[in-house]
Amino acid sequence: MNAFPPGDKWWDSGQERLRRARYADQVRLIRNALRDHGKPVGLYPSVDDEHLDEVEFMYRADTVLTSDADAPRVRRLLGLPETDDKYAEGLPDPINGLTVLKIEDPATEVVDRVNRAIGKGVVRFDTAVHVSPFSYCPATEPDPATSGPEPGVNPNAGAGRCVRVAVVDTGCIDAVVNQHSWLAGVRGDAEAPPSQVGHYRGHGTFVAGVLRTQAPGADVRIWSLFPHGGAAFESDLAPRLVDVFLSNVDIISMSAGVSPADGQSLLSLKAFYDNYLKGSTTLLVCAAGNDAGPGPFEPASQGWPVAVGALDPDGRQAGYSNHGCWVDVWARGTDVVNAYPRGKYKYMEPPMAGQPDGSFTKGLASWSGTSFATPLVAGLVAARMATYGENARQAWAALSGVAAARAAASGGLWVLRPGDGD
Repeated sequence: MNAFPPGDKWWDSGQERLRRARYADQVRLIRNALRDHGKPVGLYPSVDDEHLDEVEFMYRADTVLTSDADAPRVRRLLGLPETDDKYAEGLPDPINGLTVLKIEDPATEVVDRVNRAIGKGVVRFDTAVHVSPFSYCPATEPDPATSGPEPGVNPNAGAGRCVRVAVVDTGCIDAVVNQHSWLAGVRGDAEAPPSQVGHYRGHGTFVAGVLRTQAPGADVRIWSLFPHGGAAFESDLAPRLVDVFLSNVDIISMSAGVSPADGQSLLSLKAFYDNYLKGSTTLLVCAAGNDAGPGPFEPASQGWPVAVGALDPDGRQAGYSNHGCWVDVWARGTDVVNAYPRGKYKYMEPPMAGQPDGSFTKGLASWSGTSFATPLVAGLVAARMATYGENARQAWAALSGVAAARAAASGGLWVLRPGDGD
């Protein structure tokens, strides 16, 4: 039975018990989704189901990560065969700069052993990256909406024309795309069945819808990089990000991340940046995360993506949003209305767990999180690119100037609003 009133907000002062209960349920849901797909999941620290609120991160239990440069000495230390094959059988193709090692001993023991013998950070956990934690997800579960979208669709139908945008998320639901005019032409990898994607169903299509409200003419493709409970291990995620980059996109919108283990940056994302994204004009726009704290939250806090925090409709900083000097820009993320699958939705997290199912009769939902501020900013960048003939990095530089000019009137926050790309 749900012990929390439905209107409670987990990020408010005095709601630590709700915050922990919600977090534990989210850890359980994502862990189970990964396990159901045959992924060996470890919890750090290792706890039983009664203490899931103590978990700091999840990781793949039979792999660890290292750089290509460090791989030979790590192999020697661990007694692993020396080979030119960076990835073990059954794992995705490698990316430059990153080696994934298949291990038999517990990952915690392997990481500790290498830390002591060679140095901290030489070997990292194969961490699970997911759709915007501490929440491990958006700040709220979706509520039915009867009208929308909100923010509304840019009246300039050509905004974003010829700009190629990748939404890396849960996947695309064609039935939802076909219901709403502002999603016309959006395509992508089919979202996994609800039994796999869980209560993140529709997240990718919703995000694409928000982006299209700001850039109706953009060429948008949704990539399914987080198909199992809204999560993916680094060893699966990195090669797919490379695939996205090599598809010649201008902008990548990513509403996902993780708080790094032991303060160590995610090695897979560093390899992706150093060996692919760096030096290109492709722009990665990332959610700042919904930890209601100062972070870090990667990849947004690594410095090279555009990190997007969330605002309430009145323009104030949303209570659930991460914050800090590493957040580059702020945009509306609360009570955003966009496309969502018709039918019933079973609430699974406190404070809504146990409440009657949501009934989505209009194909619209109201949802909150930095997940949804992120595509708004990505859409504004796409709109400006088409309007001024700029590349993505040039457009972002110009828009960051617009945001900075609002800081004095916005409590010091660099804020972007609908229409700023035109």
